[in-house]
Amino acid sequence: MRRHGIWGLAALAAAATAALAAQAPQEPSPREPAALQEELGRVLRQLREQRQRYYTRKQAHEERLQALAEQVASLREERAELAKEKGELEARASTRRDQAAALEAEQQRYARLRTGVAAVLTRFVAEQRAAIQGGLPFRVDSRLELLERLARDLAGTELTVASLVELAWLFAEGELRHGAEGSAYTAEAALPDGRRKPARWCHLGHVFVGFVTEDGRECGYAAPSGDGFRWVLESEDAGASVVREAVRMLDRRDPPRLLLLPAVIRGEGEGSE
Repeated sequence: MRRHGIWGLAALAAAATAALAAQAPQEPSPREPAALQEELGRVLRQLREQRQRYYTRKQAHEERLQALAEQVASLREERAELAKEKGELEARASTRRDQAAALEAEQQRYARLRTGVAAVLTRFVAEQRAAIQGGLPFRVDSRLELLERLARDLAGTELTVASLVELAWLFAEGELRHGAEGSAYTAEAALPDGRRKPARWCHLGHVFVGFVTEDGRECGYAAPSGDGFRWVLESEDAGASVVREAVRMLDRRDPPRLLLLPAVIRGEGEGSE
């Protein structure tokens, strides 16, 4: 029905057109060409403006696309660099983990070593302290200083194993040096009645120590007694004479010669003179 209506309207329009054509032609308005020209000019201006806007938008879109393409390329390069850097960091992290594991193992080994060395040196300190305190009364306090310092350091954790062993060696070296030499030195002597007098002392290794007071009136020497020593104080007998001569020789006031000192050398379990 809709199609029939459209055809009917077309027929009516054709009839109206034929009727108008049959009438006498009218003169066109003299202003109509000018109006058409103006309309044509307006349309052309609109077309030019639209074309200008189109090319402007197109240029802007192309520039934006170019900028986006460059940004995408830059981001891809940055992503590649970051991926490379990530790989390097992962490799370094793996190396650091391996190093940390090796250091931890080394630290554990060092801790075991320090524990073992500390145990040995602790026994060493106790044995040497007992030997010095029970041995000849030769500069006991000064000889114990390094040993007591080693004992304090063993109780802490600051010093390395090498430093602890070095302290032990310095002490042992000093004891070996004292045991292999004779010397004279000045110190006070405690006499039986409580008097203290300045004296000149002499010692020979770890087997003999004696003194002569500076006024020359009294002298003495240490003799083994049980687990320690006792002082033998003499003034006029042969022992006193030998001690005086030993002091003079060690002071380089007399030439060296053979002396029979009143010394007792301890053996294993028993002493022999």
